[in-house]
Amino acid sequence: MRQALMIYAVGMAGFQMAYLGLGFEPARNLGLGLVVLLAVLISGVFGWLWLMRTTPLALGLAFSWAGAACLLGWWWLREVLGTPGWMAGNAVVFAFLTTYLTGAVLHLVVVQQSFALRRVAAWAPVALAAVISLILLAWQGGV
Repeated sequence: MRQALMIYAVGMAGFQMAYLGLGFEPARNLGLGLVVLLAVLISGVFGWLWLMRTTPLALGLAFSWAGAACLLGWWWLREVLGTPGWMAGNAVVFAFLTTYLTGAVLHLVVVQQSFALRRVAAWAPVALAAVISLILLAWQGGV
C-alpha cells in the first residue's frame, strides 16, 4: 500500500507541476497520452498472458485495457487534433465502448464461475448498469 501511495503522490505532484507550467489542457492531454500508451502496453501483456493460459482473468483484462486505450485514445486524439469534423458523431467509438464492455463482462463471467453462481449472475450487473444509464439519460432529457 505504501508503494501505491508513493506512486500516487509523485503522480499528483507531477500533474500539478505540468498544470502550473503548461496549463490545464496540455497537462490533461499529457496525462491522457500516458494512460493511452500504457494501456496499450498492458493490454498486450494481458493478451500474451491469455495466450500462455496463465489466468482466466487475462482475456478480460486484455479487452478492458484495450477498450480503455481505444476510448481514451479517441478522446486524446480528438483534443490534440482540435476536434476534427470526421471525429464528431463517428460511430467507431461504439467499437471502442464494446471492447471495453466485453472486458467487463468477461470479468463478471470469471467471478460468476469462481463462485459457482448461475450464468445470469454475470449479466445481472450489466442489465442494472444499463437501466441506471437509461434512467440518468432520461432524467437529463436525452431519451
